[in-house]
Amino acid sequence: SLPSHATLVALADDGSTICSYSRYGGLVQVLVLESENILDEFKVGVDNELLSVISQDKTKVAVWETNSDLRIRDIQTKTDLKAHQTLPKRSQPIIFTPDNGILFTRTEEGTLQIVSIDEEINIERPENDAKQPQLIALTPDGSQLIHSYHDGTFAVLDSSNGETLMSFGNRVGVEQLQGRLAFHSLIITPDGSKVIVAGYRPSIEVWSLIEGTLVNHFSGEEAHCTSLALINQTQRLVTSTIDGNIIVWNLADGTIHKRFERSGKSGIRQILVTPNSNKLAALTDTNDIELWAIGTRTLRRVIKTRSSQLEAMVITSDGKAIITSGPRDETKMWDLETGSFIRGIESWKRGVTTMAISSGSQLILAGKQTEVTIYDLKANKTLRALGSKNLRTYSLSLSPDDSAFALSTSHGSAIVSLSPNSTPSQCETNYL
Repeated sequence: SLPSHATLVALADDGSTICSYSRYGGLVQVLVLESENILDEFKVGVDNELLSVISQDKTKVAVWETNSDLRIRDIQTKTDLKAHQTLPKRSQPIIFTPDNGILFTRTEEGTLQIVSIDEEINIERPENDAKQPQLIALTPDGSQLIHSYHDGTFAVLDSSNGETLMSFGNRVGVEQLQGRLAFHSLIITPDGSKVIVAGYRPSIEVWSLIEGTLVNHFSGEEAHCTSLALINQTQRLVTSTIDGNIIVWNLADGTIHKRFERSGKSGIRQILVTPNSNKLAALTDTNDIELWAIGTRTLRRVIKTRSSQLEAMVITSDGKAIITSGPRDETKMWDLETGSFIRGIESWKRGVTTMAISSGSQLILAGKQTEVTIYDLKANKTLRALGSKNLRTYSLSLSPDDSAFALSTSHGSAIVSLSPNSTPSQCETNYL
């Protein structure tokens, strides 16, 4: 007898108590399954995504709703604990410890926090938090996996056994980042010799993967990038900036080759170049997709997605379609030539934050809040799903021959074979 349109958002460890949320009315209820006795109920926003955990003694419940703050409720007194007001914005609950006095949470940037449930909440970062993998990419031959970390450093790992071959980079302190990500974008050159990164600093860095040294460094506000892409496997790099600039750089000397003239100047979150390098797709802050002709730097069309928060997009290998998705938006395919909607991927619904597509465009990988889904685009069906309830996927990378993929998550990273009977090759942590 739950409210209409209610969904289950938490289950106590012993299975006796649940937490439900009605998307239409915004009502959250904590109740005993056997007797249907309501222990606590309170209102939150309507039509939200909700995450929740119940303490082992069933005296506390932690609730997080999309774009809101974490609430910790005392179920017995039916009141919010005052301490929750000092939590960082948009912290997401993960799990209560057995003594119920500690709650593990995750920030919006994905960093882990330990929260003490008392009058004064103390937040601390585990010593290895800075070494959580953030962005990853496989080298063109698939033999090595490149990690970027939250502290601004990198590691080159052997993709066959996870052994660290080399570490390098300029360490960045937590106080410098101020809650921002160290890197927004990471790509590897076609010959596999260099990695190019851009992040919170107004600079583009080019590092040698052979020697672990800084090869080139482009600085200035024009180098404050949100996304990177290589053009036609040449020595040219195209970048987007937070204030809406699209710039083509000469990789050899770090000089600006061309600029795209944009009107309106909405910020750009991500850019992609079609396989033949004649078009560029730019995802704007208004969730529109601008399609540009690279040769003439002219705007061909704007796809109005009418989405609320797009975070991921991929272009098919034939360059004819683009697929978009986001945490609160359905996954959709669009025609790049006409800008028209082709179809949605119904089985995914919402929650996708990162995607990767195979070279033949048959397989799509989708990183969601709790899993990685492998989808057959031609057969229009989900093939496999990997993950756990506490998993958050940051980045995905497919091997050049599409035989395996790499993923970085809140639990570490792994190389996963796409063959049905494979065993994942673990890198640094075991979680699959």
